[in-house]
Amino acid sequence: MTSILVTSACNMQCPHCCRGESGTAFMSMPTFRKAIEFANDTEEGSLVLSGGEPTLHPKFMDMVGYT
Repeated sequence: MTSILVTSACNMQCPHCCRGESGTAFMSMPTFRKAIEFANDTEEGSLVLSGGEPTLHPKFMDMVGYT
């Protein structure tokens, strides 16, 4: 399984989370495309978009569509 951390942003404030203050960094689409190309080369079979809360990424649906 390949896991790509697409953002550090999170709005959940889960008490068990070890991340603390998460910030609002978002992976760029060019970087995401490179990560997907690398993942395709490894033939892992499954992909997880993660990070803080990945659905907060403004390009989340574009990322899902690209995969």
